[in-house]
Amino acid sequence: MPLFLRSLLFSLLILAATACTKKKEPEPTPQLEGTWTVQYTETTFFNADGVVLVHSPSAPPVEPTTYLFTPSDYTVTVGSRPYLYTYTREQTIIHSQYAAGGIGSKLDLLIKTLTQSELLLEYSYSAGAGYNRIVIHLAR
Repeated sequence: MPLFLRSLLFSLLILAATACTKKKEPEPTPQLEGTWTVQYTETTFFNADGVVLVHSPSAPPVEPTTYLFTPSDYTVTVGSRPYLYTYTREQTIIHSQYAAGGIGSKLDLLIKTLTQSELLLEYSYSAGAGYNRIVIHLAR
């Protein structure tokens, strides 16, 4: 009988310990909305065949630069100059339009990374016979 009681007591202790274990809270979904500060950018130049011609390593912005995202627009402020864009988002693609319009006013940004504290945006544009790819590293 003592063996039975010890086994029962041991089982109850194990059950009590597992029942009191804290459940892990799910990570909150990172939000694009809010203010992001540019930390640095990387630029890569490609020829028409997609071969890298030049890769410029990390470079901090010449002037302080922030992105302020709302659900329907964002403002890029370079120094004290704001540039307003409207946008729609399809998962990891931000289809944006410079609010003042003009040639080249549309820009598609790819969200490479989005966490609570880090945002990586990438975009490409034609340059001569090749193209350039820019990666912007932002933080909150």
